[in-house]
Amino acid sequence: MDGRCHACRPQPQREDLKFAIAHILDKLRESRLKWHSHVLRAEEDTICKAGVVLEVPRKRPKGWPNNGG
Repeated sequence: MDGRCHACRPQPQREDLKFAIAHILDKLRESRLKWHSHVLRAEEDTICKAGVVLEVPRKRPKGWPNNGG
């Protein structure tokens, strides 16, 4: 015993986890791109298209919102 707990010992690095995380990120990116292209092909009066082409009139003011009191 060297006086350290089990959780403090260095754990072996698993190379397969690095590839799994990269694979999951690629899948998420792919699904977002599919959704985006689906929205772009949608008709102009759909709610998803309205949210994408929404024009924001101005930037939000700094600080806390004034709740009237």
